[in-house]
Amino acid sequence: MGTGVTPPVVTSSGSQKTVPGSTVTVQKDIKPSTAQGKKQTTFNFKVEEDASVSILYMGKAHASEKLERRLKQDVPLLFRGVQEALNGGWNPPRILSTSNRPFYKLSRQLMLKSTGHQGAFSHTCLGRWKGEPGKVFLKLQNDKEVSAEQVTAESLLLQKLQHPNIVSLIASGTCEGLVEGRKESRSWMIEESGEKDLYQTLENYDLSNLQSAFECVSDCVDGIAYLHKNRILHNDLKPDNIVWCKRAGYVRWVIADLGAALTVDDAQTDQGPRGTYAYLAPEALPEVGQKLSYASDIWSLGFILAALTGQVTPRDLFADDEKHQRRGYTVPELHGIWRKITGDGKPLEEYCLSITGKSFDRYVSAKVPLTDYRADQPWQMQLLLVALACVREKPEDRPTAKELQAWRDTALAK
Repeated sequence: MGTGVTPPVVTSSGSQKTVPGSTVTVQKDIKPSTAQGKKQTTFNFKVEEDASVSILYMGKAHASEKLERRLKQDVPLLFRGVQEALNGGWNPPRILSTSNRPFYKLSRQLMLKSTGHQGAFSHTCLGRWKGEPGKVFLKLQNDKEVSAEQVTAESLLLQKLQHPNIVSLIASGTCEGLVEGRKESRSWMIEESGEKDLYQTLENYDLSNLQSAFECVSDCVDGIAYLHKNRILHNDLKPDNIVWCKRAGYVRWVIADLGAALTVDDAQTDQGPRGTYAYLAPEALPEVGQKLSYASDIWSLGFILAALTGQVTPRDLFADDEKHQRRGYTVPELHGIWRKITGDGKPLEEYCLSITGKSFDRYVSAKVPLTDYRADQPWQMQLLLVALACVREKPEDRPTAKELQAWRDTALAK
């Protein structure tokens, strides 16, 4: 899959328009994490403009002496900008912006934009270099107590992966600085960034037509199948981590943020939980204590497929309330939400019987094979049934990524 309809720029008010290059008044939007139960991370890492920067990896597609020079100049500025912002001492110069989160000018060549997120191991932000196409996504190690291995694990993983629907690593390395007068180093990594993530797109732009929805479905399924073929669990699939990228004249959906990813072998000993609670499979919840598997990713994919039908909005489906942030969804809760959906006046339960030959309760609770796509039935209801198969309670009853690819192929053949 590749080309599709490019989402328009969406303003903070939700209206669709392109904002001309005019100066905007902004507030600081890089904030320390206040997540309940988490230790607030610190950033007392002081970096001088001429700090030593080591480049440990540079992807072949991006390698150039020009980029290497820019990285050695600008990585210290990135650390300084984030550190000053978090400590409340940053007064960024005015900068032009075409989105509700503006870019701050750090140098003549580099601009920085916060994502508003501070993770357990890293601060994240968006950057743009003058003269370079597209934005880049940056992760900076945030705490002296965090080992470099934890931060660079994602970088090491991405170095081994190359697929059109998996985010591409541009470069990674270390930067020297001072913590309370002691010389230390912090890890950093830079990967490609999409123009929009799927959550933003679903909230502000209509993907609920057959071509646009199935392009996203196809790209997501292919990316997950590639990860699973390489014995990797993503562990944090959600609309925020599906991004719209431009590559060599094509646009496609790409799976991003492999910070929670594990190999299958590591998943057997990992203590978890990993990922975002609202999207966690039942077996991945701490009180259950089962090991993660490929089926855990498939559960999370079910949420994405359901949203792409256009029958539920992201805010309906992806709860931000405290209960689901702590615990995630139960299977009965999901069934209660989705079985109310109707198409052409008929409830989903009737479509389930006519398409699969199984009752709703039987279909969602057993290993029922996916039914080939049928051109005589509404595509939204068929995709919703596939999503329901993905969120079956028992991991072994859910379809595999290869089975989802096979179902996709029958749909594209119609």
